[in-house]
Amino acid sequence: MVIWITGRPASGKTTLAKRLVVALEARGHRATLIDSDEVRAVITPHPTYSPEERSIVYRAIAYLARRASEWSVVPVVAATAHDPELRAAARAIVPDMLLVHARCPLSVCEARDPKGLYRRARANPVGAMPGIHVPWFEPDDADVVIDTDREVTDAELAAVVTRV
Repeated sequence: MVIWITGRPASGKTTLAKRLVVALEARGHRATLIDSDEVRAVITPHPTYSPEERSIVYRAIAYLARRASEWSVVPVVAATAHDPELRAAARAIVPDMLLVHARCPLSVCEARDPKGLYRRARANPVGAMPGIHVPWFEPDDADVVIDTDREVTDAELAAVVTRV
């Protein structure tokens, strides 16, 4: 099983993923976080965020997650995957995927903006920021939806962990 958390930039995907890894380990699972920012930094140290590059990065993330799963490790992926085609390509590589939508309004994500992504995107009319320059598509195929504009409860984490 692979847990893939999708959501807008700054929606709390990585924070949620870290909490899920801890919750999985507390239940006796071996688990690991696969963060798209970390993978992207290795694959494309000078990212362009072109559609082709995004496809390569997301396919690589899905492949890493599938391999970890084959080694009896539950990978928890934190990756925006803003487009249905990216999510479908990931599901084609990882058929046993639990898609979790870290749902958070754009206004909250922009207010958080821990990396300054939205500030820089708003200052530049040309770019590749999901929800600003390129569309952000809410996933209609999420297995679980967790509202991350507030503190995520232990019960919500358990609802994910018990599905593994």
